[in-house]
Amino acid sequence: MEGGSSKDVRVAETDFYYSVLNLPRTASQSEITERYRALSLIFHPDRQQDQRSKETATKKFLEIQKAYEVLSDPFLREVYDALGEKGLAVIRSPQFRSIPRDEAKKLVTQLKGEIAFEALREKGFAGGSLTCGIDAVSLCGPYLGSQDDPLVRRILNRFEDVRLLTFALRHEVQKSINESTDLSGKATMTLDGGKLRNTLVGTVRHQFSPRFTSEFSVGVLPQLFQFTGIYNEAGTTISAQVSTPLAFRTPVPSVKLSISRQLFRHRLETAALEVDVGRRPHFAFNLVFPKVFGVNAVPEEGRDPSVPPSSSGLKIGTTHTLIGFAFDTFLPKLVAEWGVTFAELGVQLKVALELGLEGLGCVYTGKWSPRPATSFAVASHLHPTGVVFRLDAAYYEQQITMPIVLSTEYSPGPALFTAVLPSTAFVLGYHYIIKPRRRKQRLASIRAARQALEEETGMGREREAVAGLLKDAARKSKQTETSKGGLVILEASWGSSEKEDGARDLVMDVTVPLQALVHSSQLYIPSDRTKSNIRGFSDPAPFAPKVLHVRYQFRGKTHYAEIPEDMPVVLPLAEHLVE
Repeated sequence: MEGGSSKDVRVAETDFYYSVLNLPRTASQSEITERYRALSLIFHPDRQQDQRSKETATKKFLEIQKAYEVLSDPFLREVYDALGEKGLAVIRSPQFRSIPRDEAKKLVTQLKGEIAFEALREKGFAGGSLTCGIDAVSLCGPYLGSQDDPLVRRILNRFEDVRLLTFALRHEVQKSINESTDLSGKATMTLDGGKLRNTLVGTVRHQFSPRFTSEFSVGVLPQLFQFTGIYNEAGTTISAQVSTPLAFRTPVPSVKLSISRQLFRHRLETAALEVDVGRRPHFAFNLVFPKVFGVNAVPEEGRDPSVPPSSSGLKIGTTHTLIGFAFDTFLPKLVAEWGVTFAELGVQLKVALELGLEGLGCVYTGKWSPRPATSFAVASHLHPTGVVFRLDAAYYEQQITMPIVLSTEYSPGPALFTAVLPSTAFVLGYHYIIKPRRRKQRLASIRAARQALEEETGMGREREAVAGLLKDAARKSKQTETSKGGLVILEASWGSSEKEDGARDLVMDVTVPLQALVHSSQLYIPSDRTKSNIRGFSDPAPFAPKVLHVRYQFRGKTHYAEIPEDMPVVLPLAEHLVE
């Protein structure tokens, strides 16, 4: 019943304006306009006789106007149909107005998909996964056929020997009973070595408090009982799991314990301990050293969502370093891992090393998440026991995994090939597709932010008016400085530090206001003064780094300077002399 009531509320939120105009959701623009005109004539306040009718008509008239304003705009109507009044509030916020319309439409489409997915979850939908293990040793190993076979026959024979190793299909259904309790069921079918195995497990998850969560699982195939408790506090996570077969054939149940704790209050270093006491004992201890680059680790006010993305996409992200040791069935090994995540690109790269009694193994992993609910990953595993190339793709709760065995022995060649090929494809795609597209998006975001700022503050008209008032003062200053061989501003521009052609309109001419600031053949602007607030200046590229370009004459010689926005302006200087 709860899911039905929430659905009714969602429908009501996106149907109110249609109800005001008494139109179906499929109404055309002409029908909306015609109904608006008819209702406006009926409920116009000036057509009412008594005061009570006028107050009621005014209220209805405002509702009609608001409904027409939204439904007559195709973009606002799309937002309202998908997200309701809350979506309109987001679209009209100052941060969202600075986003280009095309980008806004993409965000609305993404939000619409997430809302539809949440509606499916309310009905009991969760997700599933498909795993296909493939034996492709014949593609990289020595040719087993006749050496007299032609090249085409050799290639065909190699592909004919590729076979399916394992196949696993998992489906999970989850239903929220209330705010604290979830009920889920998971069914798995696995085909391995010609043998078919099925599992069916039901789980009840209950959150006793914001810090403690428990899970009770009962398996029918196989018959088992499992209890998991998770305790979360600031910087500390403790998880304990006990599982035992219902037939109690195993005298000692399997017990797993994991503890993760932040070592320092104001730092991100973390220690993690894992212990598994069961048929396959496992012990591991790791230290993780994460770092954040490009932004403060704990920003005071958070990052403004209207700030345009960087052109490269490589300025903001995190790195992590992991070192530790482990015992797998009493066999020791050392582990190390280093990774970097570029937040703007949604790209994560990792390299992991593992040194044990069997030898050295390494794993190269690359993951791309274009959206929060979508990801693609590739990994190359090089171990003394073989080489495996792994492909992963996930969309919301659906996942496909494909491990491909390329060799059953230590073989660096195939591992290097599987690492170099995806890396080369990513570098080429980044250089020729991603980076130009990001640059275009960045410039569009800056232009939209400038337009929104000018519309909101009238900054452009004010700057033009101030520049007109300064023309006379600048002309007199230029005449005076020219007569005595002083400081004459030949050309000055203020704007984005981007140098590509697409950023030319993000620069403004400030020759007149800068000449008006010259006094006694000197010009000084302190570094703590916002240059965009100087008389005759404005902000042509909001949220983007800016620079002041000045070409001037002093004592009859030409000088040139490029001054970043956070540096003081001091003219003239001998280092600006153009030889």
